[in-house]
Amino acid sequence: MKRFLFSQFSIVLLLYSFFFSSCNEINEVTPLNSLTVTVNKAAIYENSGESFVFQATGDDNVDYTSVAEFYVNNNLIQGCTYTATLQGTYSVYAKKDDLTSNTVIIEVLPSPTLYAHKVLIEDFTGAWCGWCPRVTYSIEQVHSRTDKVLVAAIHRGNPSGPYYDPWNLSEGVALETALNLQGYPTAFLNRVTEWTYPENANINQPINMLKQTSTYGIAISSTLGAGSGTITVSFSFKESLPNARCVVYVLEDDLRCDQVNYTSFFGGASVLVNFRHMDVVRKVVSSSILGQNIPSDQSVADNVYTMSFTASSYTSSNIDKLKVMVILLNSNGRVENVQVAPANCFQDYELAD
Repeated sequence: MKRFLFSQFSIVLLLYSFFFSSCNEINEVTPLNSLTVTVNKAAIYENSGESFVFQATGDDNVDYTSVAEFYVNNNLIQGCTYTATLQGTYSVYAKKDDLTSNTVIIEVLPSPTLYAHKVLIEDFTGAWCGWCPRVTYSIEQVHSRTDKVLVAAIHRGNPSGPYYDPWNLSEGVALETALNLQGYPTAFLNRVTEWTYPENANINQPINMLKQTSTYGIAISSTLGAGSGTITVSFSFKESLPNARCVVYVLEDDLRCDQVNYTSFFGGASVLVNFRHMDVVRKVVSSSILGQNIPSDQSVADNVYTMSFTASSYTSSNIDKLKVMVILLNSNGRVENVQVAPANCFQDYELAD
């Protein structure tokens, strides 16, 4: 009987010893000789809201983060997370008992240069289109609220007779097909969505698509005459944009032509005599209205890529009214950013406010 009780006691003792050792979060039976600190990233941007997260590991491959102390520039911090708001270089190490880890260097970098973001309206219109003045009026209302929504008016029509329009853009057919255009007037926003009818009741729709910043900048310079010239475009990529494409237009303002009108806008006359047409696309300069490829090894983060174009076969009424529009597209053919510049001028990258 005594022998049986002793055996039971031995088993209980063994179980207790096993349970006690397994419940210890960190088993320090083996002496700890060194401590190594690591960090989730080497650098962050100031005021980005990102944080450094530290980890302390012993030479026994045990994670001691929960029981270690972390020091940034020799100052003890709470926990293992550190959010820095000032630019600079910081040293980090960890301590546990009498052990001090290695020191790692982390950096807080200046905020990256970010560019102004703009939204594109492509207005499919015609001098023969009696409902088109509704969109023209709506565009004027958008312009009264912001200068960051840009317009390209794609005119469609015949040079004489029915559906007369003197500025027909034949390349517009390809874009109409790609966007599944159903009729006139139609305005597309960033080649993503149709401006909701009636546009004059939805003025905020394009405005609400504006972002505070863009990681893609566009610089433009040109030398344009009445019928030909050259255009140079530079793209600044702060982040990669795989399979990027660009579209380059020559636009002209203040072109005059009678406009058929079925609306109450602009005084409500059935014909708006000598109507002032703005942002008229006179020439597609890029290889396609759907976009010209940008080499994949050039549309990468922290790179600037410059392209040169020859513009020809357009007839300008007044070169002082010419403009160059450059559209940057993503791999889905959607607009990432857009910029416009007067002809024969240099438009530098426009920084975010």
